Amino acid sequence: GLALNSVLDDSEIRIENVHGDSQKVVQASDLVRIIEPRARELLQLVNQEILMYELKPLMRAGLVLTGGGSLLEGLPAIAQSVFRVPVRVGRPKAEYSLPQTLNNPMYATSYGLLVHAINKKAKGFDYRGASLGKKVFVRMKSWIADFF
Repeated sequence: GLALNSVLDDSEIRIENVHGDSQKVVQASDLVRIIEPRARELLQLVNQEILMYELKPLMRAGLVLTGGGSLLEGLPAIAQSVFRVPVRVGRPKAEYSLPQTLNNPMYATSYGLLVHAINKKAKGFDYRGASLGKKVFVRMKSWIADFF
């Protein structure tokens, strides 16, 4: 069955035409039938890359989805079925309160990378002696620990 089946009803959604001069009404179920296979296909392509670079062992604890696409209802369930690991949507986690507009998965990656860069610079961390693979892994692991 569809992972986005909670949207499978007869509700109507008003969408703006490309030129913005008029609107069109579409059934939510029609959108689900188009979007769900594309979301699954995209996640399967990501999974192929993960397998190709033998990164699956690094995902034992699970996967965090960020970005605006992670807000698609049902996407974590689709991702969990593709990757076969626990999946959740990541939101910025700050030591201080964020404005509601920034407390959104769309900003999680950018905010996390910024926090990571500031923290590592403050600690004087230097990657220059490590191999490229180790640099990437250390940065990712450290960023994830700092942010999530």
